[in-house]
Amino acid sequence: MPGDPKRTVIHECLGGYGGNDPFLAAINGRWLYIQTLSGTGHGRITFEELYDKDKDPAEMNNLLTSEQHLAILKTLKAEIEQHRTNVLER
Repeated sequence: MPGDPKRTVIHECLGGYGGNDPFLAAINGRWLYIQTLSGTGHGRITFEELYDKDKDPAEMNNLLTSEQHLAILKTLKAEIEQHRTNVLER
C-alpha cells in the first residue's frame, strides 16, 4: 500500500455492503485489522481479523491470535476506539 506506513486510515461500513455485516477497519502501510459488527448494534464485535498485507496480500492467514503480533493488534484496536470516540459517538 503506497503512502505513509505510519498513517492509519479507518474505513467504516456501518450499513453493511453487498450483504455483509457492518464493519470497521484500520489500515496502514502493512496491516489490516477488521472488526465485524453486529447488524443490530454497532457496539458489539462479532468477528475480528488481522492481516499482514506485505506477506499475505490475499488475506488468507488471520493473525488475530498470533502472540507475535499483539503489539500491532493493540495499536490498531486503539485507532478504531479513538475513531469511535471522536467520530461515531459525537
